[in-house]
Amino acid sequence: MLVGVLWALFSLPVNPAAAGGESAARLKQKNKQGPTGPLEKMMVTSGSVSMNLDLGRLNGVDSAMRKAGALHFTVQPNSFFTILVFNNLLRAAEPGSMQLIGQGTASLPARLSASLGQLVLEKTPRDVSGDMIVRDEAQRCNRSRSHSW
Repeated sequence: MLVGVLWALFSLPVNPAAAGGESAARLKQKNKQGPTGPLEKMMVTSGSVSMNLDLGRLNGVDSAMRKAGALHFTVQPNSFFTILVFNNLLRAAEPGSMQLIGQGTASLPARLSASLGQLVLEKTPRDVSGDMIVRDEAQRCNRSRSHSW
């Protein structure tokens, strides 16, 4: 008798929409579209950046003991650096740059100390190795001027 009741239940036609579910075709369509939600492109207007560096290695000292140091910067307002936010979660940075304004000093090599006021943090394009790089803006401008045709 139990087999007869189960057989009767499983042989009934089921309408997923009437049962509160979604049809298989609608579920497949949703999966093809991917996740949905708000995608925002946001520009950095202010902020701070901290970098932890091995100061011993930067100063040319190669030892087993590392001398860690932190450099702190503020971001120049309205830099051309955009990030993508999906469903209120940071997803990716787009190629762009933001100028860094040094805060405080550390015992840095002379060459790096001279560049401290001209550093730029860049998000590189996907086809370039390295996700984010720090450059001396003056060196970059000099290189581009010397190679202009």
